[in-house]
Amino acid sequence: MQDIQTLVFQYPNETKNRILSVSLYLFAKNGIAAVSMREIAQAVGIKTASVYYYYKSKQSVVEDIFICFTNEYKECLKQMGKAYSKSESVSSILDSIFNRNTPDVVCTFVCLGMSLAVREQHNNEFANRCVKELFFTDSIEAIKKNLDILVENETIPPSFTNLLAMHYMMWIITLNDIWLSEYFGNKSDINVDLLLYDMRYKLSKLLELGV
Repeated sequence: MQDIQTLVFQYPNETKNRILSVSLYLFAKNGIAAVSMREIAQAVGIKTASVYYYYKSKQSVVEDIFICFTNEYKECLKQMGKAYSKSESVSSILDSIFNRNTPDVVCTFVCLGMSLAVREQHNNEFANRCVKELFFTDSIEAIKKNLDILVENETIPPSFTNLLAMHYMMWIITLNDIWLSEYFGNKSDINVDLLLYDMRYKLSKLLELGV
């Protein structure tokens, strides 16, 4: 297992932070149903009883992860708004989502959380809520608002910004799946660089043409 830092979990107890970090990794990689409390304990390096000391059930762990994820994701939306306000070209906008640099700990946390929510949306109420409220309501609304500002500043031409925002969000989710596959070391026949180039080109045309 790759080392998962605990900077995004800010509980005073480091063991609790470690439980959440390891659980997020295992859930995102294998699915919630496939991971037991015993496996979490083994991965953390503590007794199973110690996990139950902090969390009465696996569902309690899942709930806490999504609460923390929701808070961090909303903060990322705010930061995205600040970045957009400084964008002066379509290229700089696209750079914000097609950056291939190694993610920092917060980005890693958000990517894992997004993947977990999408994967478990039909099996877990908290995941379902994240997908509906965060990804397809809050995110699209925030992206649309930022695109409207870019239209006003004449960075992009007049557009159906709600449609663009939906395209943008779907691209982010797709890119997140690609990143996650690489993060877990999964081999694929897909030419990732070519796929990213194609995605960026199509999105750039949507922005430039003002669909």
